Parts: sequence; C-alpha cells; structure tokens
Amino acid sequence: MTPVVKRVLIALIVFGALVRLGMLIHFPNLDSAEAESYSKLNLLLQWDEPTSLWYPDTNFGPLHMPILWLPYKLTGSLVGANRFVAWLFSVGLMLPIFFLVRRVAGDKEALAAVALLTMAALPLAVGTITLAEGPYLFFFFTALMYFARLIDKAETHRTHVLLLFALFANAAMAMRFESWMFLPMWPLVIWYMRGFKLAAAATALLSAFPILHMTMSYKIVHHPLGFLIQSAQITAMNSAQVPLDERAVSWFKTLIAVEGEPMLVAGILGVIVVLAGRKARLIAGFFLWHFIVVEIQALRAAMAPELYRYAALMVVLLIPPSAQLVVKITTATVRKHDLWIPTAVGASLLLSASTLPYLSRVQTDVDLANVTYLTADALGEHLTAEDRLFMSNEAHPHLVVESGLPWKVFHLPMYTDGQIATPEACKEVFDRVHPTAILVYRHDPTFAETLGIDACEPTEVFGNTYAPVWEHDPWCLLRREDVE
Repeated sequence: MTPVVKRVLIALIVFGALVRLGMLIHFPNLDSAEAESYSKLNLLLQWDEPTSLWYPDTNFGPLHMPILWLPYKLTGSLVGANRFVAWLFSVGLMLPIFFLVRRVAGDKEALAAVALLTMAALPLAVGTITLAEGPYLFFFFTALMYFARLIDKAETHRTHVLLLFALFANAAMAMRFESWMFLPMWPLVIWYMRGFKLAAAATALLSAFPILHMTMSYKIVHHPLGFLIQSAQITAMNSAQVPLDERAVSWFKTLIAVEGEPMLVAGILGVIVVLAGRKARLIAGFFLWHFIVVEIQALRAAMAPELYRYAALMVVLLIPPSAQLVVKITTATVRKHDLWIPTAVGASLLLSASTLPYLSRVQTDVDLANVTYLTADALGEHLTAEDRLFMSNEAHPHLVVESGLPWKVFHLPMYTDGQIATPEACKEVFDRVHPTAILVYRHDPTFAETLGIDACEPTEVFGNTYAPVWEHDPWCLLRREDVE
C-alpha cells in the first residue's frame, strides 16, 4: 500500500466515522415504523432474566446477544450500548470492503468503494440503529474478504485463511438467516477454483452454526427448520393481498427507494461491466445470486421487500461494481495519473451523497413514534420493577426497552386471530399475574370490547378498579386503586 493510498484510506475512515457519529446523535433509534431493532433488544432483556434458557428465540439470529451483553452491563443503557456497538461495526466495515476490493480489482477501486460506503444511506441507517445488520454486514464482508484470498491461486497459506473465512461466515449466519442462502455458493466456487478437498473442508466448517441452530430449533419447536417456516408463513400472510406482478418488481422499487436512481444505475451498470470483463467478477456474482434468491422469495411471498433492512446486503454488494465503474470512467477521461485517485474518490463521494434523501423519508416516517417515546417515559416514571403491567402487543418491544423497566413487568394476552384478545385470554393473564397497572391502547379493540375500557377513566376489570394516572392519546395508563 503506497503512502498516498494509506492517507486517503485513513481520511475516508475518519470521515465515515464522523458521518456515522452524527447519524447516531441526531437520528432516532428507528429504521422504520416497524421498530424491528427493538425486538432484538427486547429479546436480550428476556435472555438476561435469571430463569431464561441459554439459547434465545430460534426466530432470531442469536449472536447479537452475547455481542451486546457486556456493553449493556457496563453502560446500563441498552439502547445506548446497542447504537455504539452498531456504530463500531459500521465503521469497521470499511476495512474488509477496502481489502476485498483491493485484492480483486486494485487500489483505486478499493478507495472508491470505501468512499461510496461513507454516506450510503441504508448502510448508514442499519449501521447506527440496529444491532443485527451492522455486524452482519461486517461479518459477511470479512468472510468474503478471506474467501477471495482462499480461492486466489497465488495464496499459499490456506489453513488459517480457511478457518478465518469459516469463522466469519458462521458469524454472519448467526446474525441474520438470510446469509444461509450462500451456503451452496461458497463450496461450489471453492471446488471450481481450488478443488474438491478444500471445498469439502470448507463445507464441514460452514455447517457448524447451521447444525447447532437446527438442533436447538428441533429441541425448542420440534422442527429443525421451524424458524424458516414460521418466518415464511408470517410474510406470506402479510403479502397475500399483493398481486404477483407487483411482487415481481418490488425489489427494484426497494432498491430505488433506498439508493435513488443515480446509485442504483451505477451499481447495475457496474455489475454488467464487471461481468463482461475478465477479473473481479466475484462480488458481482454474489450480488446476482443474492438478487435471484430474494426475487424468487418475493414471488413466493416468502420475503418482504418493503422491509428495507433486507436490502442492506444487496446495497453493499453493489458498491464494489459501482466503484469499478467510477474508476473506469475517471481513468478514461482524466489524463494525469496523479489525479485518478482524487477524481475517483470525489466522484464516489458525490454518488454516495445522492442516497441521503432516503434518510429524510425515514425521519418523516418515524416521527410518528414520538407519542410512543412519551408513553415509554411515562411507564418509567409511574411504574417500578415490582409492578405488573397488562398491555397489548402494540409497540410492545419499543415500550419495554425505552421504559427501562425489567422485561418481567410486561404481560400480554394471546391474540389468537391477530386482532383482538378474547375474554378468556385476558382473564388468564389477570388470574396468573394480578396486574397492578393496565396500559390501554385506544385502537386495540381488546380494551373496549373485551375489557370494557372505552375511556381514560376509573374502570372495573375482573373485580378490581383501575384509575388513570397518565394519558396521551391513543394511550392511557391505569393503576389499580389498592396499589400505591
């Protein structure tokens, strides 16, 4: 690495770190109104309970919990620890991107790729808000970096490279199950490039986490692939009303929404140019495989493209081909060799900045959650760790985490039809935990139709009287009158 390349790389990493720090400070802890990041934080609170099982919910990748546990214990702030750790991984992602692209393409392309990553909106969002996607991207691209070394015929030391590749690939699979789609691709490419023996060894190592997780899934839900089946069923229910022709183009719409036209066009043209050439096809090939798999899943209504975080890996996979396209254009138009790097980096920064309007749309969407934050603050003010709160499933993970109260405080009834809890389901909770408070959500018919709470006023529920202590439409906090 020349001194010029090193200086530019350091400057880009510092700039990218500052951009992400500004994002962390000024952007809400939400990537969308779905508040998926809070589901994982809520799961950590359950996992941290003394009576909890050592293995968490099989529907989530489990690795985010041990990653976050120590920072959470050291800081005492679950959201703060989550965002700081996500920020670290987001900044760290720049290094494997650089070394990966440098190996397959060259120094100029590697610097251009890092420049494109500095302000790419979706990697910014998922790298400072949620704990799954940021580490997932880091682990995946670090695995891909070692994979590029593993299949390089000039590489002589293969054992430690193989082990590091398998370690980071397993870590990616333990963060997000979407990375399981690459399980057939890794060994096939190794077999083609380096022979059967190395491919067989890689296959054995890559099976470590999948076997562990499927074993735990079988023990917990009595089916080794229960987590995938449940996820597909939920998505299919949500997407059942979307016509097939709309599902066919949904991923293109998603990529336009999160990247904008300039970045997406550069990415697609970059993939075409790279595949038409003789080198650096690896990353473009992985993008095509990824896109084909998720497109099939969208057509089957088994994956939801409207959940933009699912596009994060595709967006970053498009960055290296985009960088190669930018370098091709700049080297063809700029005559002075010493201007190639600054021109390519400058053009990449401008292209990266063109994606930032996506963040303003997210900001507008999640501003609607302000009332939820106020409600969480009210819960923390009016309840203690000894309380037992009956509530609906509306914003449940969000309220649990932001309130700062222990997970054991919150109790929900079963929603058998997904819309309203039956009287029997509500009574079961009241008989079991004897709630000291009720958090009413006006838009949930459970409270008006099942419990008879149609206004924020004293109400008798299953023989106990609950009186209002706080209200902010559509929420109302009721407290049992015999509890101080």
